[in-house]
Amino acid sequence: MQPYIFPYLGYLQLINAVDEFVFYDDVNYIKQGWINRNRILSKWLRSIYILTNKKDSDYLNVNERFLTESWDNDRRKVLNCIKESYKKSTIFYRNF
Repeated sequence: MQPYIFPYLGYLQLINAVDEFVFYDDVNYIKQGWINRNRILSKWLRSIYILTNKKDSDYLNVNERFLTESWDNDRRKVLNCIKESYKKSTIFYRNF
């Protein structure tokens, strides 16, 4: 399977169901795919977060991609959105 920023439930179920799971990182990067983005849903928020990659050739593999220098700021925004979206859930880790 290709790596994802946040795996979906079916992806985790697949990992649980097999004896050996392999992440392919030398596959083609799909520009409009879900490798570098994810949807965070809640009652009040509906947003898609995209990890921004450095501008490079469209023909690079997944393992040849790098995040931009603005990732530190983007990371805080993503983590805050997750915290606000899921903090009232009974299974949310409170010391996020």
